[in-house]
Amino acid sequence: MKLKAIRIFFLAAFALSLFVSIDLGLNVLYTLIPEFQDGIPSYSILQSTFGVFGSSWTRGTFFFAFAKAIWVTFALGIVNLLLSAIQIWKK
Repeated sequence: MKLKAIRIFFLAAFALSLFVSIDLGLNVLYTLIPEFQDGIPSYSILQSTFGVFGSSWTRGTFFFAFAKAIWVTFALGIVNLLLSAIQIWKK
C-alpha cells in the first residue's frame, strides 16, 4: 500500500512537471518565431491563469527555465520507471 501511494505521488509530480515543461517549451518556441513577437510574448497558460512568471522574463530566462524543467521531467520519468519495475518485481 505504501509503494502504491509513493507511485501515485510521483506520477502526479511527473504529470505536473510535463505540463510545465510543455508550457515553457511553447514560450521558448514563440519567442524565437519573429511573426509572433511584439516584444517578449508570453503565450503561457500558467502565466495567463496564475501569473507565475512575472513580467520581466526574457528569451534566455524562458530557455534556461525550460531546460531545467526538461531535466526535472526526465528525472521524474526515470523514478516512475524504477517504481514500476520494483512493483512488477515484487509480484
